[in-house]
Amino acid sequence: MNRRITLRTAKLLLCLSLPLLLFANPQAGGRGRTDPAASFRIGMGARPAGMGGAFVALADDENAVFYNPAGLAFRESSALTSLWSSRFGALSYGAVGFAGPGLGLEISLLHSGGIEVVNEFGRPTGETFGYLSGGGLGAVALSPLRGIAIGGKLKYYGSALYGSEGGRGGGWSVSPALLVKEGPLRFGLSLEELLNRGIAYSSGEEELWARSIRIGLGLKLELSEKGSTGKELNLAGDLRAMIDPLADEQRSVNLDPRLGMELWFNSIGLRIGLNRRTGSCGASLRFDEWKVDWSCSAYFRGLPPSQRISVTLIF
Repeated sequence: MNRRITLRTAKLLLCLSLPLLLFANPQAGGRGRTDPAASFRIGMGARPAGMGGAFVALADDENAVFYNPAGLAFRESSALTSLWSSRFGALSYGAVGFAGPGLGLEISLLHSGGIEVVNEFGRPTGETFGYLSGGGLGAVALSPLRGIAIGGKLKYYGSALYGSEGGRGGGWSVSPALLVKEGPLRFGLSLEELLNRGIAYSSGEEELWARSIRIGLGLKLELSEKGSTGKELNLAGDLRAMIDPLADEQRSVNLDPRLGMELWFNSIGLRIGLNRRTGSCGASLRFDEWKVDWSCSAYFRGLPPSQRISVTLIF
C-alpha cells in the first residue's frame, strides 16, 4: 500500500511541476536583469559536473547539499568534501562542505587573481584590479513519508571588486526542495532562490537573484549478477526554467535541459553529460572511506575547458 501511495504521489508531483515550467515565462517577469550571484551556478562537486549538472533527481551523495538538499534525509553516513576548479584557465574556484543525515553545510570562494589594467592602446598602466566572491550554504531535510523527502537551503553570497571603485555587495536566498524515490525511479524538484533578499551593493544599488524552477528524473539500476555487487548504471535528466528574466536574451528565452549518464564498476565510476553550454565527462575512484572525483567540461562557444577535482572523506 505504501509503495502505491508513493508512486501515485510521484506521478502527481510530476504533473504539477510541468505546468510550473510552462508558466515560468521569462517575458512575464518585467524588467530584465543579470544574475548577480552567478558564481553559485558553478555548483559543488566534480561528480555532478561530469553528468552535465543533471543531479537534482539523483542527489544521493554529499553533493545533495547544493543540488537538492531533500536528498540529505536519506543519508545514513556523513562526509567531508572539498573541491577545486580551474575556470577557463583564468579563475580559481574552491569549496569545502559537510553532509550528514538531514544536515549539510558548504563554503565556496571564487577568485580572479590580479588583472592588469591597460589603456586604450592596449598598454599596461601599472594598475591592477581583481574580483572575489564567496558564499555560505546551510541545508536541512526530513522524510515525513517513506520514499518522500522535503528540504531547503539557505544561501548567503558576498562579492568584492578590489583595486577599483566596484565596491562590495551581499545578500541571501532560500530554496525549498523535494525528492521522491520509488524503486529505481527518482523525481526531484528545487525552487531556486524562491525567497531572496537580493544583492545590496555599497553603492546603494540592489539587484534580486533570478529565481528558477528545476525538475529532474533519475533512474538507478543495479547491473550486478546474482550474488555479486558493485555494478550500477545511473541516468539523470534535469530541466531548469527561469521565473525572472535575465538581461541575456538567449538565456532568458530558452529552457536549460541537462542530461547525464554514470556507470560504476566496483570502485571505478565513469560518466558523461550534456547541457546547452557544455559537453562533459568524468571519473571516480573509491578507496574504502575515501573518494576522488574528476570532471572536465568543454564549452561549445570556444572557451577553454574547465576541470574539477573533489576529494571526499566518508565516515
